[in-house]
Amino acid sequence: MKQKTTSWKVICLFFFIYPPIGIYLLVRKLIAQKRNYTAAGNILKTIGISIMCIFTLALFTAFLEGNLADEPAIAVCVLVFLIAAFIIGGGFLTAKGQDYIKRGKRYERYKSIVTISGNGSIDAIASAFPASYEAALKDLEKMIDGGYFENCYIDYGARTLVMPGLGGTRYDPQPVAIRCSYCGAEGHAVPGKGMVCEYCGKELK
Repeated sequence: MKQKTTSWKVICLFFFIYPPIGIYLLVRKLIAQKRNYTAAGNILKTIGISIMCIFTLALFTAFLEGNLADEPAIAVCVLVFLIAAFIIGGGFLTAKGQDYIKRGKRYERYKSIVTISGNGSIDAIASAFPASYEAALKDLEKMIDGGYFENCYIDYGARTLVMPGLGGTRYDPQPVAIRCSYCGAEGHAVPGKGMVCEYCGKELK
């Protein structure tokens, strides 16, 4: 399943309106393409801390030097609000960055366990992590949706991660939607198995 991401137009719009959100949306879009949560988390955290430090310093400097004393009250309030908004935005980026770093390390650990053990049992994967079955299942579902595992699905009845090459699991390719190149009708076929269109009788490719 392909993850939905924010359009480039919306990202550019937020860069002008409120850069912290624009930065977050940009990094989130790049994650969907590269699936590298740890690197993206480090970037978000670094930018977030930098924004907080810069604007906190600017706020303190403005008050300590008395630059705001001669300005109208409304102008001062607006300026303080804008600076505070960027400080809050930096805190948001820092928090999301830390969350992405933790998630990236967690996903890499799951992937390593599955690859090294060759065991698709979710109970075994959860035990090796260690985590509860429910937590492991939730993470594995997100990893599959994010493209961490190719040609993979979860057999909920057998509590198993099913994918080619995993010992102790039977890989049953799932039917995918295919449009007939002859009559245009949509049918379903299992990859690697010959299927014919139920409308015109031609082979689905």
